[in-house]
Amino acid sequence: MGDEMSGSTHRIGLETDDPLYGRVRELLARLDAVRECIEFLSLPVIANEDAERTAEAIGEFREAALGEPMQRLLGKNFREFAHELRDPLTLLEMNLELLRHPLCPPDERLISSSALHTGFEQVQSLLCGLVECSDEETPSPMELNDEIRSTLSLLHPRLAPVCVHTELQALSPIAAIGRQPIQVLVNLLKNAAAATPVANIWVNTSAHNGQVRLEVRDDGCGMGPEVRRRLFERGFTTKPDAGAGLGMSITQSIVSRHRAALTIESEEGVGTRICVDWPAAKVYD
Repeated sequence: MGDEMSGSTHRIGLETDDPLYGRVRELLARLDAVRECIEFLSLPVIANEDAERTAEAIGEFREAALGEPMQRLLGKNFREFAHELRDPLTLLEMNLELLRHPLCPPDERLISSSALHTGFEQVQSLLCGLVECSDEETPSPMELNDEIRSTLSLLHPRLAPVCVHTELQALSPIAAIGRQPIQVLVNLLKNAAAATPVANIWVNTSAHNGQVRLEVRDDGCGMGPEVRRRLFERGFTTKPDAGAGLGMSITQSIVSRHRAALTIESEEGVGTRICVDWPAAKVYD
């Protein structure tokens, strides 16, 4: 049997005159400048000045989003915010570099261009989540399979040389709060890829007891009882140089907020299987 957890939480909203609200609105304006630059990179031929302008816009946004003003406004929550923000920003930069390469094949160019837009949406979603003005977040339907395909395209450079296999069955939409279920997928993929030595990751979806199951499985080192017991502790990590130890804590919070359920099966030397059962949109009350 696996370990299971579920529950519910909610977020404290912000008043529109809150200093953080104003700062985030400024960051969203900077992010719009990034979006405008990205649009030019969808053209068949990319001018070097357009790529340079995009790189500069991303760099300026990164500096503003992770600088001292946001640290001061977010306080103890800044570390978690920075942890969630750095990955999509890094992937934006990585895919921009791929697009700038003169020998980038047309199919890879298409994937990288799509990944830029997906990365932009993830950053935008994270910022918007900071300034929502109610503590009751209304879920909306999300086509999980479509989002998985987009996310895997975005993460492809980061996951290599691990081979990712997918089996995505026809599903009902899930009830998603923003893009938070995709953050869960990203965290699970990162953990699986870090389970050295790992050669394969499987990402599967299926209907399960009236819910929508996301399964991420790897053939890595697996977890012993102590690691599994502490997996969701904030700040706990088995690789101190590889992160802040917040990814699975964030995952637990998102799963709880969605009234979903997470199950873990792991064996040392064999690998790990994590399943998240999301409520389907039609049954979310």
